[in-house]
Amino acid sequence: MKDVMWIRKLLTRPVKARITGWPPVIAVSSWSLHNNLNSGSLDIAEFPQLARDRFQVSVVELLLNHLSSTDDDYLRQIYLRASNAGVEIACLALDNDFTVLSPESDVEIARALDMIRKASLLGATVIRVNTGLRGIGTDDDLTRRVSHCICSLLPLCKTLNIRLALENQTPFGMRPEHITSIVRTVNSDYVGACVDWGNFYPEDLNMGPERLAPLTLHVHAKAYSFGQDGEESTINYAKRLRELREVDYGGVISVEWECMSPDLEIANTTIAVNLLRKHIAAL
Repeated sequence: MKDVMWIRKLLTRPVKARITGWPPVIAVSSWSLHNNLNSGSLDIAEFPQLARDRFQVSVVELLLNHLSSTDDDYLRQIYLRASNAGVEIACLALDNDFTVLSPESDVEIARALDMIRKASLLGATVIRVNTGLRGIGTDDDLTRRVSHCICSLLPLCKTLNIRLALENQTPFGMRPEHITSIVRTVNSDYVGACVDWGNFYPEDLNMGPERLAPLTLHVHAKAYSFGQDGEESTINYAKRLRELREVDYGGVISVEWECMSPDLEIANTTIAVNLLRKHIAAL
């Protein structure tokens, strides 16, 4: 019954590419605990409850490759575990390559369509997609290919009320002008940018997030290390959040802690979450 009620809510909520209305919602991505998940010391089904208990968040993002299965019954169980913990799965992160030529692109489109259906079983309202990295051609060639693939997904996105957030990831997608060009080419209320604060070329790290702020649909708050002052050592959280405040961003900001040590994942994810809370409150 809960599953039916959630899907009914999902299909009737209003849609727009950007969610406005500051403040944003803090979430934690399963990537923050990827070492523990990959080693088997933590099961993804336990992650929503852990996020609620340890990070005091009620929203999470799941990576597709952290799921043990994409079987429908399994996904419904993940949704119910999260729902029972009082946690919403806001985003499913998909790995894809939309830069390739047909017939490979047809395979990528078919797989993405299947994952959109799977995301609806999790109650996700956003799917993170990438541009891809295997395609060869000019910037215009790659923009056209990625835009074509995304447009092929839109009818199902509209049916299920799921939006696509294109991340600045992989060599082509790490340029903010490329993400901007694709999003504006597609020109849909169902497509926006997933802005990862750490996934830019060095020359774009400062201005890239600001340039993408008006198109932002989903955010990854990357964290690598912290200084003695408690601030992230490489990313100015205060500046990044001021940029989002200026465009009245009210969507999800999902913490992604980057570390090779499983022992530090929970503690440092907690620091990153609290750092976001501090700077959001100050605005």
